[in-house]
Amino acid sequence: MRLLPLFVLLSGVSLCAGCASNATKQSISSGIYVTEQAKLSRSSFHKVFLDNSRFDDVNLSGAMFNNINLARSRFTNVNLGGAAFDDIDFSGAHFDHVNLSGVDLRNAVLTGMKIDGVLVTDLLATHRQAATKPSVPQRTGENK
Repeated sequence: MRLLPLFVLLSGVSLCAGCASNATKQSISSGIYVTEQAKLSRSSFHKVFLDNSRFDDVNLSGAMFNNINLARSRFTNVNLGGAAFDDIDFSGAHFDHVNLSGVDLRNAVLTGMKIDGVLVTDLLATHRQAATKPSVPQRTGENK
């Protein structure tokens, strides 16, 4: 499958920063390639199949994603700071040099998703295990 730049695949869809929330994006096909410092901050995506896509040097900060399939997608040098994801499929997705600060992720499929080469499911399992361990009270001073 040949990947085309996003602006070619989406011509006529009116996907741009500020107007994306009013655009109809349900006909977007998978295998999209977004590159060359695309600025899609504060865009809104709803019911879109973007599986097996590549996002290189893209600003998606503050974007909203709802009911999106991003399985097997690759994100490299992407700003997702403050983005919100709900009902999302990230299975097999890879993230490298991605800003995830302030990201809100809900109802997500994360099987096989990696951040900097580490499986997210492993990170979550470690976090949950640590959260269930009883905490040991720390001494603030010595008893004499």
